[in-house]
Amino acid sequence: YEIIGEFAQGEGVTHVEVTGSRTEVGTADNKITALTVIKGTDISGNYIPTYVDGTLTVKAYNKPIIVKLTGGEFPYDGQTHQGTATVSGIPDGYTYELTVTNDPVLNVADGTKNVTYKLTVYNTKGTDVTEKLNIPPANSATIKITPVPAKITVDDSYKLYGTEDPTFTGSVSGLVHDDDLG
Repeated sequence: YEIIGEFAQGEGVTHVEVTGSRTEVGTADNKITALTVIKGTDISGNYIPTYVDGTLTVKAYNKPIIVKLTGGEFPYDGQTHQGTATVSGIPDGYTYELTVTNDPVLNVADGTKNVTYKLTVYNTKGTDVTEKLNIPPANSATIKITPVPAKITVDDSYKLYGTEDPTFTGSVSGLVHDDDLG
């Protein structure tokens, strides 16, 4: 408590009663219910005190819990790719579930996707306390597929004027799957 103002010489506060108690995460009103001013004997009746109530807050954990997202650019390889997420700063004894929630990307046409996540933190009793913790927004990360080079080579050929075209031949390299070229 804090006392603002002055008492007469030799007077002072010897007792302040405050109600309000909290043992679990949350808040409770703190109310001053009694004040004793003495100068040898109780002289509290000489004053008209103004009480300003306060709030008692019990926090689960005050340090920040950090979620780090990782994305990237991946050359097309025929596989799906998704960002990743890691978490640090979880209090001892707490558990968590961390899931990357964005759709995976497979093709260049899928475009650039933001990496997104869902984090749920449980206290030692197994209660979800995510909303009661200091979890700043995560960094941003994106994921996308980039095209890869493919080389199509047509072999030289010839024909005599007026004859049918020869069978054209060639080679293809750089395809991820042999059947990628229709």
